Amino acid sequence: MKKVMHRLLAYAVVFVLMVTMLTGCKGPKNTTTGTETAQTTEKAEAVTDTETGAETETKAEAEPAPSGETTEVGTPRNETLIVECQSPTDTPGQFNSYMQGTTMGFGIHQLMSAMMWEIDTVKGEQFGEVADGMPESNADFTEHTVKIRQGIKWSDGEDLTAGDVVFTVNMIMTNPGITQNAYYNQVFKSVEKVDDYTVKFVTKESFPRLAQRFGVTIWGNDLRIVPEHIYSKQADVTQFKDSAPVVAGPYTVKAYDELGKWVLYERREDWKNSTIGVVTGKEPKAKYVWFRNLGDDTTRQMSLINNEVDILCEVTPEMLEVMTAQNPNIACWYKGFPYATSDDPCSKGLAFSMGKGAPFDNKDFRWGIALAMNFDEISQNIFNGVGRASPFPMLTNTSACQELYVKPLLPWLKDFSLDLGDGTTVKPFDDGYAERIAGVLRDKGYDIPTDHDALIDMFGVGCWKYDPAAAEKLFIKAGLEKKMTAGILMVNLSHST
Repeated sequence: MKKVMHRLLAYAVVFVLMVTMLTGCKGPKNTTTGTETAQTTEKAEAVTDTETGAETETKAEAEPAPSGETTEVGTPRNETLIVECQSPTDTPGQFNSYMQGTTMGFGIHQLMSAMMWEIDTVKGEQFGEVADGMPESNADFTEHTVKIRQGIKWSDGEDLTAGDVVFTVNMIMTNPGITQNAYYNQVFKSVEKVDDYTVKFVTKESFPRLAQRFGVTIWGNDLRIVPEHIYSKQADVTQFKDSAPVVAGPYTVKAYDELGKWVLYERREDWKNSTIGVVTGKEPKAKYVWFRNLGDDTTRQMSLINNEVDILCEVTPEMLEVMTAQNPNIACWYKGFPYATSDDPCSKGLAFSMGKGAPFDNKDFRWGIALAMNFDEISQNIFNGVGRASPFPMLTNTSACQELYVKPLLPWLKDFSLDLGDGTTVKPFDDGYAERIAGVLRDKGYDIPTDHDALIDMFGVGCWKYDPAAAEKLFIKAGLEKKMTAGILMVNLSHST
């Protein structure tokens, strides 16, 4: 057992259910579990999002649950995928993504939302979900024609058309109560329906990244298409809870806990007409998906060990070791190190709010911070060495990003230097990180490859070096005053410029 709790390390630990789901009985329309009251909806749909990721290297050979076993919400266990949600929702029964306070991560984003464009984060390629392909733009990127994918139906049987897309954008633009209102009015001059499956976006200025800004690049987007025939009837869409949502995804809401602890989704009978069905043609295996909050770490671990949950979030290496020792069916992406894929598009990083003024708007101060941090220690103490380092201030360094941007810039990185303000310079890039961290992990007993390219793929091309002396000079150059208090270096920000 390692000594350091890596609480920032986000793994998705998956206990793999049987691949073939049985058909048959539905759960009861109203379910009560202990003191938790379930509210059912009249509809049933929702689904998994269309984002794709790297294939897992290993999958657990799990025994299917006995056919007679049921969940606490009354669904057959062997037809139910149980997913942890990290916190309860304060707005139970609220599924309108344009109403303040809606908890999108409670299955709304994953199972029901209709996005214009989705992304394969491993390849770094966007593709159309509601849109049928990428935008076709004029020469100066102020007019963008977008075809709408035909065949998608809302869960009540109505066709999803260009009218829904135009209505959604104009709903945002004409409703100041919607958070995105001001930005949309800043970007768009008009959004018009050309025909039932064609939309014309006109932007006020050149806007070449329409799909990037209004499609998925990491996790969701603020443009989620809603059914015009439902939302156009609401007096105020920002006060419409939409407790029985009509959706384009493959699952619908079957029931939810009035205390906000869980939501139960059911696969649409007409899933082939959902976004997933039309885009991929693949049936979601689970008939039911139950998002639930589990509580503290001990409860979470025991729930996974006892097969009471199938997907757990935010798992530390220590937790993983305890759980796999008690249940051999628990697995990550990989059997061994690094356990999880490094293609997480939500990688952790440090960023400054430059708009706050001094000293954060001073590049010498920011460089000083970078060179004052020992990345090797940070990586080991927080992440146990797991993760692909990046020298750039990006929030991610997926394989696509590293291949397309980082590696081609290596010559520049190695030659790049900083003026330290005293007549000397320093080259801040450190290309030895991968080899060093690999050595440290081998000493701890991990099976780490020796091939250089494999190490670069696992740990990245490099990071900014740890150089306290250079950092001190950069702080002085930035106008900070050096002081020693009880043996600790302090900086007086009042002298910064």
